[in-house]
Amino acid sequence: MKTIKVYFIILGALLITLITIWALWLTRFSESEEMFMRELRLLNQAWIQERLVEQNISYEATSMREPYRLAAGTQSQQAYRLEDGSELYVYIFPAQEELVEGRKLLEHQTLMLSTYPPAQYQMQNALLLLFDGSTLGSANEKLELLVDRLQDVK
Repeated sequence: MKTIKVYFIILGALLITLITIWALWLTRFSESEEMFMRELRLLNQAWIQERLVEQNISYEATSMREPYRLAAGTQSQQAYRLEDGSELYVYIFPAQEELVEGRKLLEHQTLMLSTYPPAQYQMQNALLLLFDGSTLGSANEKLELLVDRLQDVK
């Protein structure tokens, strides 16, 4: 009778260990699934604005310079003046293919415009341009920091 009781205790301990391991595995899977789904989500201007507010980045909507406006292909395009005086242009495209075409069109339209071209960053279906007035290297670094802040989930 004692040996049966010992077996049940050992079996119970193994069962608890297996349930704990399974629960930890599920937690890990759900975090990676959440990251995967976040990468699949199509962005919009409201998401950009929400993220700017959540990250305490002051901004105001402003008009986009004429050569940087796209006549077609975007769901929306908006310029923002950020707290440091730089300008962030956000283009939202319906799909990846339109983003690639829109990027090519922008590069063609603005080829000879500026000594300091804007830094560019592609996020899902969004194209971000940052006009900083500084060298391209530092503008790229600044835009990458901004994108990191936008993607940071609290």
